[in-house]
Amino acid sequence: MISFYLTLTRRVEVRYRAGFFAFSAGMLAYFHISPWAVEPPQDVILPYANPVAGYLAFEIVLALIATVVIGSILRAVPSAGR
Repeated sequence: MISFYLTLTRRVEVRYRAGFFAFSAGMLAYFHISPWAVEPPQDVILPYANPVAGYLAFEIVLALIATVVIGSILRAVPSAGR
């Protein structure tokens, strides 16, 4: 909420948002795909009765991480995000 407020009131610049996206991507990767993951892939895949649904859920997690990484890169390049 604080980041959203600061962005709306134009109190932060592009570097802040790029850093925020990079931090978010790092946290998502740490919690889901690192060796020390709190919710490793098997915890995302196995609760589903259908293995296809479990793998789809994990692919969505990977897509979310990729989207946040791409957002961080686009924010870090001065003219890409505008």
